[in-house]
Amino acid sequence: SLYKTYAKRSSWPRSTLSVCWRLGLDEPEDSAIFYAKVYLEGRSLAEWQRLDKPPTVIHLQVHDMIVWRFPHYPLMPHLADAVPPQRVRHHLPYDQLPPGLDGPADLLHLSAEPLKYYPEHCCTVRYPLHWRGDDALSPPQAMVIFGKTYRDDSGRAAHQRLQHYWRTAALKSCRPLGYDETIRTVWSLGVEGLPLAEVIARADHTPYLGLLGRG
Repeated sequence: SLYKTYAKRSSWPRSTLSVCWRLGLDEPEDSAIFYAKVYLEGRSLAEWQRLDKPPTVIHLQVHDMIVWRFPHYPLMPHLADAVPPQRVRHHLPYDQLPPGLDGPADLLHLSAEPLKYYPEHCCTVRYPLHWRGDDALSPPQAMVIFGKTYRDDSGRAAHQRLQHYWRTAALKSCRPLGYDETIRTVWSLGVEGLPLAEVIARADHTPYLGLLGRG
């Protein structure tokens, strides 16, 4: 959840509360994420009237709330092309993927697993890929790539930073696979190893923080 407020008392009525819910169902592919924004003093009606009102958004006036179903959000319309497998398959960085995975027609299976969704800002998704082998007798191939979709063009700078860390090896970083301007998504491989937060939680964190500070 995210509570946005203001220092000036006269601006307090503009405060909002943003909340995300993940609705789990029997079949994982049927699960859904909902993003709700709660307003004060009936302001949700004015916000609602400014929207295009696709079928994936509803207005709950009794709660002064607007609810969107992920990945459809008016401030990030390109997210609807970056998450659903049937759409994102046309945007994968095929020029950076292994031989034999040269385009959407080569995919046997593609799924999208949202990992972290920061509404109105960015969304990180894990994409397991499966494709045909070199010939009919070869077993199917598989790999995982990641995509981080931004609200604006800040993904371009993020991709440049990723390229820098990858080239200089100053930090252990994921291999960059490109930046797609149409869906504002940074593509990359994953990084092997344990997350820093998990390592710190398991042991004395002092030496790790020293290494982190020195880069």
